[in-house]
Amino acid sequence: MKTSRKIQDGIGDIITDSELGIILLSRDDIEKLKKEAENKDLWNLKMVGAYEAQEISRGEGVTIAIINSGVDSNHPEISDRFGENKGINLVFWYYDNDGNLVVDEKGLPKVKEDYDPGIINDDNAHGTAIAGIVAGKTIGIAPESHLYVIKAVDEKGKLFANSIEKAIKLCIRGREKIDIINLSMGRIEYRRNLEKLCEEAYKKGTIIVASAGNYGVGPIFPSAYENVVCVGAVDKEKKHCKFSNIWHTVDLSAPGKKIFSCRPKLSSENNYDLAYATSTGTSFATPHVTGALALAISYLKSKGIRYAPTDLIKILKTSCEEINYEEEKIKQEMREHTFDKLEGMTPKKFIRWMYGAGILRIDKFLENVITYYKK
Repeated sequence: MKTSRKIQDGIGDIITDSELGIILLSRDDIEKLKKEAENKDLWNLKMVGAYEAQEISRGEGVTIAIINSGVDSNHPEISDRFGENKGINLVFWYYDNDGNLVVDEKGLPKVKEDYDPGIINDDNAHGTAIAGIVAGKTIGIAPESHLYVIKAVDEKGKLFANSIEKAIKLCIRGREKIDIINLSMGRIEYRRNLEKLCEEAYKKGTIIVASAGNYGVGPIFPSAYENVVCVGAVDKEKKHCKFSNIWHTVDLSAPGKKIFSCRPKLSSENNYDLAYATSTGTSFATPHVTGALALAISYLKSKGIRYAPTDLIKILKTSCEEINYEEEKIKQEMREHTFDKLEGMTPKKFIRWMYGAGILRIDKFLENVITYYKK
């Protein structure tokens, strides 16, 4: 499946929610939300049934790769989630004082002198927020899972055309045994090599979860590939977020608007007390699904049960909360979307393309996984 829009090889914009914004909060708002987190009262975790699911499983024994802008691994929410090898840094390029990419005589990016493949610090904030939603101590879904970070995105939110491919290769051919890959990113350009790597990961038992995109309609890759779980975003009222891509490849939806999570500590801050923010976009819906799969896989591993990605993904989708809608309201929403690609679509099909199978319910997913594997 190819699209008409292309991103040239080399450095390209990453399609992420940093365009929509990671919003810094006031001290009062942070304290209020931290208290909600401590009391197990965060709206997004309640909506998806995370707290109930955590009574059965907390993600122990599952390794999740976060391919993104790096992570502030010292943040108290996630500092316990790493082993000795925290990850790898693929960002070797750099910019001059005018913000231009520094290249050599062949036009290829130069390697910066202080490049260190072991430094996974987050200078964009995107990756730390993702990690917090997946595995945060009080804000995450799988708080006992193990994280492995691949820094593939720079401080400007940019990456090489083949950065995602390199990162996935590390996950499925490297020393680390990765159970789930979280890819809260994507590109408009179809790449057959990337698709083949996603197929290889799937066959090897590694599940890739990726964001649907924030362009309103159409596919982005890798989430549009067949063997990748594609996640759209809903708000606190369980309504489809206008930015979340509508397309037939959307598998399910999860909270993706004003999600409370951690952020890197600023140089002006003495501690992590205020190192929190809210984030909006399909990138932040995606780790809810990643965390859900981690809880299920952790449970199955603890019982010595072998599983297949195909079965888990099928159960994940059939466990979703179905969308109840009034046809007239949906027709009105369809009229608001002026995209040519949606012309002539029925309300039922429009709902399916917006939400996928429905809204994530982790409690029901785990319950159905347990029932299925008891057979």
